[in-house]
Formats: sequence, C-alpha cells, structure tokens
Amino acid sequence: MSNLDPIAFSKKLIGTCFARLSSGNVVWKKIAYGGACAGNEPKLKTGFAKMKKLLLLLPLVCLLGCYAGSVKPLLNRPEFKAENEPIRTLRIFLITDDSYRKEEVEKFVSKCSRLVEMQVGIRLEIVDGYQIKWEDELDDIIKMEIRIARDTWSKRDQFDIALTFVHFAFNVAGGKLPLGATDTFFWRYLFVRELDPYILLHELFHALLLQRGHSEEWVMRGGRPAYGNEWYWLTPEDRKGVLRNKWRDFNVMPATGEEEEGKPRESWFYYKVGLAYLKKREFDEAILLLNKSVETNPKYAVAYETRGVICSRRKQYDQAISDFNKALEIDPSLAEAYFNQGRAYYFKNEYDRSWKDIRKAQDLGYKIPAEFLEALRRASGKNE
Repeated sequence: MSNLDPIAFSKKLIGTCFARLSSGNVVWKKIAYGGACAGNEPKLKTGFAKMKKLLLLLPLVCLLGCYAGSVKPLLNRPEFKAENEPIRTLRIFLITDDSYRKEEVEKFVSKCSRLVEMQVGIRLEIVDGYQIKWEDELDDIIKMEIRIARDTWSKRDQFDIALTFVHFAFNVAGGKLPLGATDTFFWRYLFVRELDPYILLHELFHALLLQRGHSEEWVMRGGRPAYGNEWYWLTPEDRKGVLRNKWRDFNVMPATGEEEEGKPRESWFYYKVGLAYLKKREFDEAILLLNKSVETNPKYAVAYETRGVICSRRKQYDQAISDFNKALEIDPSLAEAYFNQGRAYYFKNEYDRSWKDIRKAQDLGYKIPAEFLEALRRASGKNE
C-alpha cells in the first residue's frame, strides 16, 4: 500500500467497472442503438450487479489508498502516539494585514494546531500579535523578513514562531504569487497568503525540517496539489526529521551547513535588522544587533562602520573612530568610512586628521557634501 498511487488505482478501478459492465457487449450495443433485447435481461442484470459491487468498493479503496505513503493511516497506533509525547506548545506571534478577520484566523490556527499535534505532538498557541502596515517591503521577501524581525525583536524571547498573513506583491517562478514563505536564517518567520492548512503546515514543517527542499508527495511536496483537499500529512520520513528538531530553540540561528559558511549569513541578518532600527532612529536596538553582527563575524566591515555612524550621532566620537578604523583595516576601499571618520575628527576639532580622511574618501571617488567641506575650510583655516 505504501507505494500505491491512489489516483492511478482509482482510474483503474473505474475502468474495470465499465469493462465488466460491457462484458455482455451484445446486450449493451443493442440497448445503445435501440435494438431488441428480449432474452438478455439476465445478462444485463448480472452486468449491473457486478458494476454496483465494484462502485460500492470505491469509497473504501479511496479511504484506505488515498493516504498511502503518509502518516495518516498510522495516527491511532499506540507506538505512533507514544513517539509524539511529550507535547510541545509553540507560541505564535500573529501578524495580520487586515486580510482576514481575527476570528477567522484564530479558528484557522486552531484547526492547523490539531493537524500538527496529531502528527508530531506540537500545539500552536497564539500568545501575542499586531496589525501591520507595510511600507515598501511587499515586493521582496527578504525585506518582509527583516521588517518582521525588526518589529518583533524586542519580544523575541516571548514567542517561537512569527506567523504573518499577507498578500504578496511579487511573483515566483512561473509568474505566480507565492502561497507562503519561511525565512532561512532563524527559520521562525512564516508568511501565509490564504487560510489553507496545506500552506501553513508546509511552511511550519519547513521551519522544523530546517531545509528548503521538498518531498515528492504529501504536505512537503513542491506545490499545492490541483486535486483533493487533504494534503496535510507528512511522510513517515519527513516526520522523523520534524521530531528530531521538535524541541529546537527558535531564538538560536540553527546550523544547517558548514559552520564557517553559516556565520556570514547570520552576521548579515543581524546587520540588516540593526540597519532597519537605525533608519527608525532606535539606536539602542540597532547597537545591540550590530554588536551581534560583529561578534558572529569579526571581519564584517560594514557592521563596524554602521556602528561607528551611530556612535557619531551620539557624540561618542572616540568609539566611532575606533569602529571606522576597524572597518578600514578590514576593507580599505570603504570610501564612506573615511568620510565618516573625517567627520568624527572634525567634531573633535582635529582638523588635520579630518582633512587626511576626507582626501582619502575623495581619492576613492566619494563625493563630499559641499556644506561639510565649507565648514571644514572655515574651521581649519585651509582652503583645500
């Protein structure tokens, strides 16, 4: 049964029904063309009786065969239930864009929770949320992920999964709008377009399998099936992967490849979220994230530079200069870092050093704002 294709099997069964019915082909042809059928009633009755029996078997075959290859037929087995224990509750931070009413979403999440708990012993519980007003992020999934991470960062210890309902504004392969998405950094920021359990379960299991790849069948297949409405089930193999990661800490970026390859991605993510806080002028959160960025990857030059910019805005010029120096040690081609360091020296009244950095920025093609050049000329008494 595990290798049975339910669609092919059903087609074969229906074909058999009609083949059996037409086994008294003379009778059938006579009826079809209005001919006499006297004396053929017994054959006709026998054909219909056989077809009726076969058609009555069809629902049973569908019930037994249509879930072949999934965990659905295994749900009531004692050993299967034992593997699901103990139950874990995943705390859901719910984010909506007014696409659906709150009551609709809560009912939908409750239904999905039951489907997940049956398969892997995980419940979904909404613990917090808000209604989002998107800015310019809807055309890029990475921008959306960064936005959600920024909005929820201060509460990151209070939830496991951030679930966002959203109407995407960008196309994927084939020119279609995506049904859902999952970030591949923390594997905790989920995006869903419709109230379809298949979509939410697919993205949630991605976050627990920690992989982009798809299976050939059931809930982790690469696209929503065009037929049927209960493709909610894991394969036994995928279920094993989910159970291995059932108790993972969603606040920790999981190692999904070589450690050294993962560090630059992790550092970049912290940097981008920190940059998002900087744009909102929320400097404390920005500094914390930039600190994480350089701790994760001490060779990430732009993170040092950006942290230096924040220190300058806070008039912490010595710390700013230290960060600019570090950035330039790593990457001497950062023209903007020379300019920002020159500005820091200007505010410290160290005009010779300021001019030195400004010239280097100019040599690298950076256009110095005219008003700053004029201010430096006046303060230094030099007309360079």
